[in-house]
Amino acid sequence: MCIGVRSYPRILDDELTEFNVELLLKIVRNSGQQLRLDDPTALKDIVAIVQDKVTGKGDDIISSRTRFMIETLTNLKNNKLKRNVTQNQGAPAVERMKKFLSGIGKKKHILAHEPLRVSLDDLHSAETKGKWWLVGAAWEGDPLVEKQDDIAKSKLSGQAGEVKDPANNLVQLARKQGMNTDIRRSIFVTLMGSEDYVDACERLSQLSLTEVQQREIIRVLLHCCGNEKTYNPYYALVGQHLCRTAHSYKITVQFSLWDFLRDLGETTVGGAEVVKNARDDDGFDIKNISNTRIMNVARAYGWWIAKDSVSLTVLKPIDFTTIKPQSREFLREMMTQIFICSQTSTPVIVSGMKGIPTTRNRSAIEEIFVKGSRVQALAYGVVYFLSENFRNISYEDENVTKFMKWAVGLAKDTLRASLDVIPTL
Repeated sequence: MCIGVRSYPRILDDELTEFNVELLLKIVRNSGQQLRLDDPTALKDIVAIVQDKVTGKGDDIISSRTRFMIETLTNLKNNKLKRNVTQNQGAPAVERMKKFLSGIGKKKHILAHEPLRVSLDDLHSAETKGKWWLVGAAWEGDPLVEKQDDIAKSKLSGQAGEVKDPANNLVQLARKQGMNTDIRRSIFVTLMGSEDYVDACERLSQLSLTEVQQREIIRVLLHCCGNEKTYNPYYALVGQHLCRTAHSYKITVQFSLWDFLRDLGETTVGGAEVVKNARDDDGFDIKNISNTRIMNVARAYGWWIAKDSVSLTVLKPIDFTTIKPQSREFLREMMTQIFICSQTSTPVIVSGMKGIPTTRNRSAIEEIFVKGSRVQALAYGVVYFLSENFRNISYEDENVTKFMKWAVGLAKDTLRASLDVIPTL
């Protein structure tokens, strides 16, 4: 009822006449009490419209009867009008009807408590569009389509075309980035349009993706991370938060790493069955992997392993004795980032290995590499890789050199000690 009654003050838009005020008063007398229950502000808005029309007009324009009716409207709004005999005429019949309607609701399942939201415009256009609130009545037109037509007309007239839609620009950028499905484009727009990693994770959860579709989040995440000209820790934080929420994200991070290593030339990573299935995968079709992409992805995985989003065991399919040059650079950077990130609570943005932490938290590094020692072949492989690729550690900053030598030595000692304790693992 609120929709219809609130539409009636529009009859005063053209002219405030005595007849219009009297008509409005009759409507409010009959429906004011119910209107106050349904929407307390509606009655206040109706009276405010009438009072605005009267403000500034003299007695020669507004008659005394009109002012009296406006005053009565105000009293009705404030619930100050005393009931008289004429107002209570028919009250017993109304009460009987209320009891009858409430009885129907108990006997049958009906939605009698939900009022019809018929507006004044609907009543005026009933002859042309029909009466949609009557069952079986003809009805023409679609409010959603009409709304879209109005928006299209406003854009053509320049009212809404002056400001570019950022979301539309992100969709176009998603296509340029190779997002070849609607799911990937939605994830890309969400990642690029979020304020921070917390907002991004919240908005990603609202996409209502299935478990299979959620795998695309990590793939898009790594694709965007690799495309950045300089490393952006935003993607690492999003991935870390997702891995905390569900184990399925950890599995996707693991398989995405294996896919990336296969792109680098490690064709045996993941096993024959995984490699066979990967040939039919509709990936992003990255033919040439740049050094920037390798470094960015390595830093992201270094953060995830250091913060236990995934464990070091994700490297177990790698044969460290026969890795390709690009894979060697990737793993060297990832190991370096594991050592650095294990000593910090936030992602570190450094250039040229300057400004890295100088703390010496042994337990953080030991906890990371103890998990890797649970797989014997992996433990031996990591020790071999660290020994061969971090043999001559030398940086411009002497503190960095000392830190890296300490971290590499501690990692190798942890792996060797664990293997000595449990040699069968």
